[in-house]
Amino acid sequence: MKRVFLFIIAMLILFLVTGCTTEPQTGDNLPSRPESVKQNAQTTPYDKSEMQVSSILVANDYEYAESTICERTLTNSGADILIENKSVDCFIYYSPIGYVLEQAVNGAWYRVPSTVTTRSGAAISEVIRPTQSRNWSVDWSRFYGELEDGEYRLVWEIEVYENVINEAGEIDNQMKTVGEYYLSVEFSLL
Repeated sequence: MKRVFLFIIAMLILFLVTGCTTEPQTGDNLPSRPESVKQNAQTTPYDKSEMQVSSILVANDYEYAESTICERTLTNSGADILIENKSVDCFIYYSPIGYVLEQAVNGAWYRVPSTVTTRSGAAISEVIRPTQSRNWSVDWSRFYGELEDGEYRLVWEIEVYENVINEAGEIDNQMKTVGEYYLSVEFSLL
């Protein structure tokens, strides 16, 4: 009798766990301030009919920042990106979740819909000091799946801060905001 009762409870739990799924949502996936979010383990390939025209009209509008894909790192699931700060100011970007992926369709950029309903992990503020650079390993397969052949761009926001030099000639922790800009890197998968 106990075994039958335990079997029924186990089947009920199994039914509840497998019967509760959520559908991927479309929309704006680029928060102005990324936050920690929970991961949805279920992923599905995206439907091209869900793609929306990009709301980012101008990218790479901060002339002192440069981004390139590191040689031999580009795959259909990710890449290593070199971000260079060629200014006298600091800037901050958020990794690993503070970006969107877009695809070129008929000369216009469209957001690739995420294959998960939420992004996993904490947003980490990455600071790049004046005249320094940083490598950023991006694994977009976590949120978009493996990409098919096409023209793409990865877009992320940076916040630029003016360095304030104190009386000792050191950079002060109090920085003045210069502005927010978008950086992007374009790539082709064949």
